[in-house]
Amino acid sequence: MPLPTIQPFHLLTPATFLRPIIRTAVTGNKDRLQYLLNLMPKEKTVLPRVRRRNEGAVLTSPSQAYLQIIGDGSRGSTCSVMLTTSCTRYLFNCGEGTQRFIHEHKLRLGKVENVFFTSRSWANIGGLAGLSLTMQDMGVPKLSLHGPEGINDIYAMTKRFLQVSGTEIDQVPLSETPFHDHAVTIQSVILNPLPSGNRTESTSRKRSRSASPSRLPADIAVAYIGKIADKPGALLISKCIQFGVPPGPLLAKLKSGEDVKLGNGKTVLARDVCEPHSPGPVFMIVECPTLGHIDSLFASPAVQKHQQSAVSIDDVMEVVVHFTPADVFHSKRYLEWVNLFSPSTHHIVANESNCNPNTVAPYRIQAQLNMLDETIFPLLPGQQPVQASGSRSENPIDASAAPLIATPAKPLMSYYLRPPRRLVAESAIVLNNEEFRNEVLLFEGLIEAVEDYRKNFAAHSFANDLKEPDVTFLGTGSALPSKVRNVSAVLLRINRECSMLFDCGESTAKQMMNFFGPLHVDEEMRRLKSIYLSHAHADHHLGLINLIRTRKECFKLSGDAAEPLIIFLPEPIRSFLEVFSSRFEPIMEDIRIVDCADWCSGLVPGPVAQDILRSLDLQEIQICPVVHCAASFGISVTATAGWKICYSGDTMPCQNLVDIGKNCDLLIHEATMEDGMEEDAKKKRHSTTSQAVEAGRSMKAKFTMLTHFSQRYAKIPLLREGLPTDVGVAFDNMRVRLSELSKIPPMLPALKLMFTDHIGVMEKRSEKLERRREREKTNMPADEEDLIDAGVEEKEFSTTAR
Repeated sequence: MPLPTIQPFHLLTPATFLRPIIRTAVTGNKDRLQYLLNLMPKEKTVLPRVRRRNEGAVLTSPSQAYLQIIGDGSRGSTCSVMLTTSCTRYLFNCGEGTQRFIHEHKLRLGKVENVFFTSRSWANIGGLAGLSLTMQDMGVPKLSLHGPEGINDIYAMTKRFLQVSGTEIDQVPLSETPFHDHAVTIQSVILNPLPSGNRTESTSRKRSRSASPSRLPADIAVAYIGKIADKPGALLISKCIQFGVPPGPLLAKLKSGEDVKLGNGKTVLARDVCEPHSPGPVFMIVECPTLGHIDSLFASPAVQKHQQSAVSIDDVMEVVVHFTPADVFHSKRYLEWVNLFSPSTHHIVANESNCNPNTVAPYRIQAQLNMLDETIFPLLPGQQPVQASGSRSENPIDASAAPLIATPAKPLMSYYLRPPRRLVAESAIVLNNEEFRNEVLLFEGLIEAVEDYRKNFAAHSFANDLKEPDVTFLGTGSALPSKVRNVSAVLLRINRECSMLFDCGESTAKQMMNFFGPLHVDEEMRRLKSIYLSHAHADHHLGLINLIRTRKECFKLSGDAAEPLIIFLPEPIRSFLEVFSSRFEPIMEDIRIVDCADWCSGLVPGPVAQDILRSLDLQEIQICPVVHCAASFGISVTATAGWKICYSGDTMPCQNLVDIGKNCDLLIHEATMEDGMEEDAKKKRHSTTSQAVEAGRSMKAKFTMLTHFSQRYAKIPLLREGLPTDVGVAFDNMRVRLSELSKIPPMLPALKLMFTDHIGVMEKRSEKLERRREREKTNMPADEEDLIDAGVEEKEFSTTAR
């Protein structure tokens, strides 16, 4: 029956709106009822703790304030710091991986309402999309963006790949008026780049004064000078008694610094009954992208106020956090500016000269999996001391020009501004392989299972043939990164000179850095010749821009000319890249785009296609439409050496994929959901485990590797008994050759013992979900426990299915 024509909700009177609902309820037409209910405006979700703080909290000067390093600037990651006070939090820069870092280390996002950006570089902005999804789930009602013009435009461009509606995000116009609230005052300092040879102080001052937000050049940077609010002095009760102040609200007013009038008409001044205020410390966040920006730092009166010309000890800069690149930081001119600060000023340096792990969970699970197979699950370079090589930081620092107190940034490092001012330099990130392994070796039967597995394969010889491809799984989760699984990225090494990447989720460049380490990542980046992007969902391509930039930098460090990166992609991503390149960072010159629809329709000219195949050492590339969102594709590649690999991207069961994957050596197929969730998988156009296995059987794949798991299965997905012996489960940081695929299925018994606690939780939740569904079928009321669990399950599903 067709649905009725409905007026806009705001035009409906209660009678006209309720009448069809009542009639629908009586007739039992559930579809019509749901349709009408969907028209009703929804109240924005705000978590109770956020709502309470927004509506009724008394906001006073913070009793505690500290800066905490979120990103240390190491290659592939971001430069970022969070100011945390006892009242609220402020984030400076939000590059790729920020959401994952904050989630793993349990830093509170609910109190973040303002994000400050030091430039429009993707390195500073690339994590905003993922952060907005998390903040929406937390119920944060509004997020304000501060920084150069265009930040909000970049976010709007990425937002079309997301489903964000609950959090309002707006950019605050860049202005000379400081940001101010109860906790902190933050002054923006605009850094204009000056052309070489034209850097006089007078010119710099003139440009600094005349720049207006509407005419700012695209490559400006913004430094921030912050001052924590003064702390009111303690109320002296003896003085209050002396002045005759009665107990009650007048005492509170005096404590807050407000003068009061007594009943007898006498005025009592707050300064007479309170200790002196404690002035708030001053800090600075600065990114000086090039030598051309330095003169703006020298010329800024706002900066000079806190250097040697400070008229009061309260104006002396407490700490400066430098996001400045290593070659600029080490320049004589920049260090001259640094030394204009007081010798007591502390300097924290976050840039590519750092080389620190910023996470624990991936290293923990890698150490545990490494007990099974040291080749397929190699220890990551970060799990052993490694000295960075090839970095621009190898330029020695002039000792006579270096700041007196300078500390390399480390993730989670904190500098306390209030109470006692001090640096807490010991990073909370400790990697202890023995401790990680002992956490699971306590499970009954695991030691024996590991020994049995290793014994069975000790006698087997696996050829180390350079002509044989290997596959490295860099991201095996869906929707949003979790502690253990990053979002989609699979690296196929075709031969010793060439590799190809299937999908490129957020932080893929950092994942490559973590896996290959600083000694080898440059070589791997230069070997990367092509990227295939299956569709336009954010978890499959938001790492692309950073990867393009990082790869270009690797060629620059080597002194070689960068080869254009061949990128197969759907039209929506192409449009995004073209707009970003024209308005923000020119990246199109570094890439060569092939439209997936053109390739699968045969519209790419023959000579062009043959040139691409030849450059990738491939005999054939087949691309086909699959059943997911609009413009979704699957791919198979056949090498000149004869082997064939098929990659599904995101899809529900699809005959097109079966056709192009016929007789492949390896099928890499998404398995977002467990068996029993077929209806949910159909709604979201994903596949269950059994559906992925069936796809491999239908195309006669020699082996099927499952990936793209819902993040509810953080460590290992729920697998039915009797999984075929030609099916395996992918993990992040897993590298396997075709000849080693047979080693993977026998791992399953040990894996189930290793993650027995996790599997137990998942099985219990799955049972409750099934029980709820059965009750729904029979219209039986659910018990309280099932209702609670259903709410948790639904929230998880809505997050992971984006």
